[in-house]
Amino acid sequence: MQSGFAVSTASLVLPQVLRAESGSARVSASSAELFIYDERFAESVEAAQQATAGHIAIASTAEVMNGLWYDELDLRWKEDPMTLAGMTTERSLFVFETLALDRGMRVVSRTAGVTEDLVSWVIGPRKS
Repeated sequence: MQSGFAVSTASLVLPQVLRAESGSARVSASSAELFIYDERFAESVEAAQQATAGHIAIASTAEVMNGLWYDELDLRWKEDPMTLAGMTTERSLFVFETLALDRGMRVVSRTAGVTEDLVSWVIGPRKS
């Protein structure tokens, strides 16, 4: 029963996350390069599976916090903006948002209440 809810929740949220607007430019499935998910929540895992089906790379919050940030994302954002999408807790989003601000990026979309614990979001370049 709970997995059925997870599928329907992720099905409704992921397309919204990947079509967030950033000024006049649209952040779409083709421009999101990485989807961050929280492996503790079935809804987030399901959204990550949908992202993979849309040919978007995925990483869990554990992977990002355990080195992906310093080994890949920070270096990449120093060279060129990379759009991220995700479904995580507010606390995790706060960390990503803070790191993004240091690299000229910002949260361009935030959908609270995906579930009691999760928020969906997109981080992209700041407007010029």
